[in-house]
This record gives sequence, C-alpha cells and structure tokens, in this order.
Amino acid sequence: MNIILIGPQASGKGTMAQRIEEEFGWPQISMGKLLRKEAGKNTKEGKWIGKLINSGIIVPSRLTTKILLGRLEKKDCIKGFQLDGYPRNIDNFRELKRYLAKKGETIGLVFFLRLSKKTAIRRLGSRIQCKKCERIYNTITLKPKRRGVCDRCGEKLIQRVDDRPKAIAKRFKLFRKQTMPIIKLLKKEYKIAEINAEVNVEKEYTQIRKTIKSALHASGAFT
Repeated sequence: MNIILIGPQASGKGTMAQRIEEEFGWPQISMGKLLRKEAGKNTKEGKWIGKLINSGIIVPSRLTTKILLGRLEKKDCIKGFQLDGYPRNIDNFRELKRYLAKKGETIGLVFFLRLSKKTAIRRLGSRIQCKKCERIYNTITLKPKRRGVCDRCGEKLIQRVDDRPKAIAKRFKLFRKQTMPIIKLLKKEYKIAEINAEVNVEKEYTQIRKTIKSALHASGAFT
C-alpha cells in the first residue's frame, strides 16, 4: 500500500510513519530527511538546501521531486511506501500522480493529521531528535528513557535549527498557504482519513492503525 501522511509541523507525521513501518513494513520516505541528507553534502546545491531549511523556507518543487522520485526507485518501495512531508504543494502532487500512473500504481490511503498552530508551536519548541538515526522525541509528549539520549541507538539528542521560533512561524504559514490547497485535490481522488493530532502519540497511532487494518481487510490483504 502507498500512503501519504500530510499535516503541519509537529502533527506527528514522522513518529506515525516510524510506527507504521515497524508494524506493516512499508518504508517511511521522509522528505525532510532526504533534504537534510542532501544539505549535509559538501556541494553547492547541498549548501543552498541547508540554508533554505534553516531559514524555514520550502525547497523548490522541481528539486524536491527529483530527490523524492530517485528514492522511490529503490527496491524497498516495490511493495509500498509512506510519504512523510510530500507532496507539499500542487506541483508536487501533479508530479507524483504522473509518476505513479506510469507505473500503474496509485495512493491507497491519505492521512490528514489535523493540528492547531498553538499546539504546533508548543510541540516544536520541545522537539528533539537523534543526530544519528533521526528518531524524533518530545520533552512534553514523547520523552526518551534517558534524558538527552536516543532509545534506539544511544546517540545524543539535539534540537534542529528549523525547530526554533522564527523558523517555526514561517513553516506554519507556508504550510497553510501552499499545502492546505492540496487537501481539496486529494479529497477528490483518494480516501482521506482525518486524524486528531491534538492527542498523545498512542491515541494518534491507534486511529491510524485502525484505518490501515480496515483498508487492508477491504482490499483482501487480510483474510
């Protein structure tokens, strides 16, 4: 199954995608992670991407699409994938549709993680991430077992530059302007499950898990 997780920053897309991958096996394709990987390269393009990310500015559509489609060609995506943070605008959406149509595929489920601006700002200010495996934690809602240390790999937890106040405000504004219009287009073509992201991690994932299992039963994947 191919899945899209869409929602504002701090709505839990990354955490939910990690849970889905652990339970169902479909790889999490995080646009943010792909871009940060590119930004870490010592190239002109990589440095430019890094500057945009740290300023809370969305990377141009042509570039994000090129990076994403290259990732979708890898073998682990053959049986399905999850898109976390893509599409971010209408151009992204159209490019994704064209790509899937050529392969005779489509999107099975779209999750819209609904979250208020107030909650997003509060959560992002408390979000920390492993510098090695990039697992996400939150000092309010999802604390690591040991303070400042990743549960998975034991590396140090840090706050990303784009999770600081000015960048947060910019990213939320861009989400409402560029990404919200995609929801209307998605509703016309795919089944959208609206998820209440104001709740804690366990309750949020319970909503998603139930929807996925229901879709798999309906498709005959579960007997």
